[in-house]
Amino acid sequence: MDGCRGAWYATAVLPAWLVRVPGATPAATAAAVGPGWAELGGKAAGLLRLAAAGLPVPDGWVVTPEVTEQELSGGAGRAALLEAVAQLGAGPLVVRSSASGEDAAGARAPGVYRSIVGVPREGAALVAAVAAVRASLRAPLAAAYRARLGTGASERMAVLLQATVPGLQLTLYTRDPGQGAEARHLRLERADGAALLCERDSGAVALAEWAPAELGPHWLAAVRAAVPALERAFGGAVDAELVVGAGAVTWVQARPAALWSTLERAPFSAPDGRAWRLDATHNPAPLSQAQAALVAAVEAGRTPGQVVIEGYLYVAEPMQVHDPSPSPSPSPSPSPSPSPSPSPSPSPSPSTSTSSSTSTSSSTSSGAPGPLSRARHALHHIESTLADAEVAPADLEHATAAYRTIARTYFDELSPSLAALRDDLRRQLEAHGHAATLTTLLGGVPTWATERALALAAAGRALLAGDRAALDALLAGPMGTLAPIWDVATPSYREAPAALEAAARAAAMHPPEALPASQARAAAAARATLDRLCAALPRHAATRLRRRVALAREAGRLGELDDGLFARAQAVVRRALLACAPERLRPGADDARRAALVPPLRIEGGACLYPRPPRHGALRGSGGGGRARGPAFILGDASVTPPHGVVLVVATVLPAFAHLLAHAVALVTDHGGLLSHGAALARELGLPMVVNTGMATRSFHTGQALVVDGDSGWVFPAPQP
Repeated sequence: MDGCRGAWYATAVLPAWLVRVPGATPAATAAAVGPGWAELGGKAAGLLRLAAAGLPVPDGWVVTPEVTEQELSGGAGRAALLEAVAQLGAGPLVVRSSASGEDAAGARAPGVYRSIVGVPREGAALVAAVAAVRASLRAPLAAAYRARLGTGASERMAVLLQATVPGLQLTLYTRDPGQGAEARHLRLERADGAALLCERDSGAVALAEWAPAELGPHWLAAVRAAVPALERAFGGAVDAELVVGAGAVTWVQARPAALWSTLERAPFSAPDGRAWRLDATHNPAPLSQAQAALVAAVEAGRTPGQVVIEGYLYVAEPMQVHDPSPSPSPSPSPSPSPSPSPSPSPSPSPSTSTSSSTSTSSSTSSGAPGPLSRARHALHHIESTLADAEVAPADLEHATAAYRTIARTYFDELSPSLAALRDDLRRQLEAHGHAATLTTLLGGVPTWATERALALAAAGRALLAGDRAALDALLAGPMGTLAPIWDVATPSYREAPAALEAAARAAAMHPPEALPASQARAAAAARATLDRLCAALPRHAATRLRRRVALAREAGRLGELDDGLFARAQAVVRRALLACAPERLRPGADDARRAALVPPLRIEGGACLYPRPPRHGALRGSGGGGRARGPAFILGDASVTPPHGVVLVVATVLPAFAHLLAHAVALVTDHGGLLSHGAALARELGLPMVVNTGMATRSFHTGQALVVDGDSGWVFPAPQP
């Protein structure tokens, strides 16, 4: 390595175990890419490739693997680290792993090694951060990962020190991985998963879930212009991370990309010029002909907010101007099925819009009802419509009309009112730099889902004692109207009680105090986080934050009632179909073909956004709740009860699946955001989770050992050493 150290190393008085990685000297860096450069580890080597290609990278230092713990922690070592980072500008530091096998073509090692952000420029803290990253090489998880790859003891750990680059971090795929090697588009994603597709040839934006102009006028052209250099440097498609700040682009990481060209595609095309998002949170499978007809009935006579394409349900999403800082965003409003989280209706009704200045109190300063009052009024209207429909004679026309009223009231009034309350809290947290605490602050709210789980366990214990009365009571109530999937062609538990009885017996095998204890821990974490945030705020700001948290938690409780409301509404329509048109409940001739498709997550014009493929076996989504490890259990049927201690992997957490989370140590989903039903229930139970991975049910298999890292949003195989 000494032969090429001169290109990296700039200060002769610093020890040899500190190596400079230049940020803006590509000519010097080009000479550095030679024998020994890989000893600086995968991340640092990737930065050298980027700089050699003439791309701006952050200035930094590498602590090489040969330094001893004694050298590092001694007074001279501490002084050398401080002198080195003093040359990296101001602000907190990022201390990142740069293992020798990291970011390689066959071993990205996501979440296996540590990286620490926000490290202060203080000797003890800096030495501790470097030591922690180095120690992650010896962690059991890392050893198991290397054993699977066959690298064993040959792996070495360098540590990369960089100043924090201000701006919005994005991930670039130089070829959209869902389109394969012949992709026409490059793909950019924010940390919250919102994507943008851009034509590789023309630079035209083909699909956008956020507005690129938010970041300035020229940054996107700079990214596209860098693509040829990136692909030359890495020998093909590249997966890179970049930061856009003040219109400038800084490249912070790059590695060979994983492409997937085996998607079963069909001619998905949007019915109009709007953007359309797959409603997989509630309907991951194709709809029956009866459910598709119900969608059409809800949207009849107005500009549709929902449409069925190739059997899959899509909701319209007019372009919204997003906040540049990444934050959890609600999932799209569903079709005739409950919403995972309050979110604006896709219909163009004026009542669906919410303003950033909307008052969150029960009434506004002008005396008009506030969001909470409007939500409660809409809820009362839905309840009264349901009560009338449930006692009326079975008539398909009347049942469909009642369903239309319920669905439109929910989409146009209830859901946007609840969304306003949550959005107001999110904005205040972002204003104070605490956006990441949103999911914790909403944790532990008692919901109908946990009430169902507790009641089911109690019914199971009664069954084991020979008493069916409790189970019969559940079947006779709202829980009996639930079905394994949101489709009127699927029998409810009341019609087919065997699955619910099996679930009750399984739930009874767990300690009765486990669920309340998990919920209590999540609620305690929410209180502690709120107290900590308020202690750092002026009194008036703390009071406002406490009120907004209380309102958002109440919005969460009300929003979780929709499972019961829509289950009852579906039951009204199903009763009428069974009585008046049972032939509409039969399977369609095209059902099997459609079920084999991988539908695009979003359609806009002629562009389709497909799920990301795994990166060397790992998937990324939105996470929270810490880290857990366990065997995967791929669940597609609520009648199957998973064993205890599994990582539950589902397309989405449907109401029928909710009680099964009591068996899990972690949750992984294909679809649904951090404010979805599944994420809300995981928070309530204190479970680590990674949601919205896109392809978990197709990428992992039952029994496979997984690590779920909610903090980083990664889920990946963890083979035994």
